[in-house]
Amino acid sequence: MSIVAALIRLDLSLTSFEYKTTVAFAISGPAATAFAAQQWYQKTNTSAAVVGTVMPLVYCTHGLFLLILLYICKVSEQRGGAMLPTGFRSVMYIDVFGWIHDVAGMSRPALVQEETRTQHCRPICWKGMIHHRTKQ
Repeated sequence: MSIVAALIRLDLSLTSFEYKTTVAFAISGPAATAFAAQQWYQKTNTSAAVVGTVMPLVYCTHGLFLLILLYICKVSEQRGGAMLPTGFRSVMYIDVFGWIHDVAGMSRPALVQEETRTQHCRPICWKGMIHHRTKQ
């Protein structure tokens, strides 16, 4: 569960309240499931009632976690019409359709081709893919 908290902290740009709320909802589902499984295993007189009460709450907390995650992702429409999440920290998304443009107006594939030409690279064929190696 600490990995979940670390990934939320490292990958998303959140306020303190958003971070604490997101981690609470992310951790509460598995913790409540573990508690329900422990109660079910004990098979006491009240275990069926506890499991019947706790398990619907697990689904509710997971649904709330997904709603919070949808809010936190901050999906916005880009100029080209693409809907991309912008709430993540310094993540470059793969732009397979070339919809995101640089400030200069060049698309990302054009920038890569220009950089490749200016670095005096020679192409190398490897398993059907072309890679570029700098001349030595």
